[in-house]
Amino acid sequence: MTATASENTQERVNDIVHSVPEEFNPKRTICIPVDGSVSSKKAVDWAINHSICKETDQVVLLNVREVPHSSYTYPYLLAHESLIQLDHKLRTASHELLQETAKHFLSHQIHCRAVSLRGDPREELEFKISHLKPDLVIVGSRGLGPVSKLLVGSVSNHLVHHLHCPVVVVPEHLS
Repeated sequence: MTATASENTQERVNDIVHSVPEEFNPKRTICIPVDGSVSSKKAVDWAINHSICKETDQVVLLNVREVPHSSYTYPYLLAHESLIQLDHKLRTASHELLQETAKHFLSHQIHCRAVSLRGDPREELEFKISHLKPDLVIVGSRGLGPVSKLLVGSVSNHLVHHLHCPVVVVPEHLS
């Protein structure tokens, strides 16, 4: 699916990395954004142990990779080909993360789809999750302090305040 990103000229990217059999008709859809962090892994484990019914639920894993631009290498500006190569590396890493996480769910006999997105994590997750209309979103929290939240923002906080479905925020320090 390609659509114009809000107030950007970049295209939305949806790479389906893993899908469930077409004959499976889930009773609930649960979205879980993942980024490979400790808090993301805690959210995955919490979902498996406390929220998912493997017979009836479908998990949709989402990962958002950044759009490479020359400011990554400032003061050295990258040529267009180098940006394409960097984007390919980020795409490959996103797909590998989603495939590994999907394997974890599949090892528990949980139906799982995995989608790689590209752009700002807050905007892209809000857009995709709103489109999917899940019954639940489970997301990890990095436990940013108030200053860090103000400066860099919190994806989990953004999702809690912008989505129209229940959002469970799993704290990183949860044992």
